[in-house]
Amino acid sequence: MRLGLLLITALALSTSHAYSKDEPLSQLFSAHSLKCHFGQGTRTMWPGGKPKTAIAHSGADVHFDAIDIKYQSARVIGNNGARDVKVLPDRVGLSFIELAPSVVDLTTIFAMYGKDHDFIAVETRHVMDSGGSMAEQYYGSCQVVQ
Repeated sequence: MRLGLLLITALALSTSHAYSKDEPLSQLFSAHSLKCHFGQGTRTMWPGGKPKTAIAHSGADVHFDAIDIKYQSARVIGNNGARDVKVLPDRVGLSFIELAPSVVDLTTIFAMYGKDHDFIAVETRHVMDSGGSMAEQYYGSCQVVQ
């Protein structure tokens, strides 16, 4: 009886150690909803065909909802309304790809905790319109809502 109890305890401890090692990834992959905030970053434009990069600030709040890793789908809710996006899970974390007319938006939420146990995140936007092209990249954090 004691031997059986010792084996069960040893197995439980080794399993919890393995789980804690991948805890951020497990937490992220089980999330159905994430709220993100992006702040400082950079913006590059090409006036006259030459790149000009400057510090920029986003201040954007983005909500990824109805995240379904199995079907690689999610819904993004932001300042410009809501739309469907593709979600790609990998060892890095979750990447959300939004394709809109003249805009490609890629947000990666890393399976790594930052300040206050939030996930670190990067949002990259590529824009092409009649006025030219622009690339932006902002840094932020995301919290699991559910």
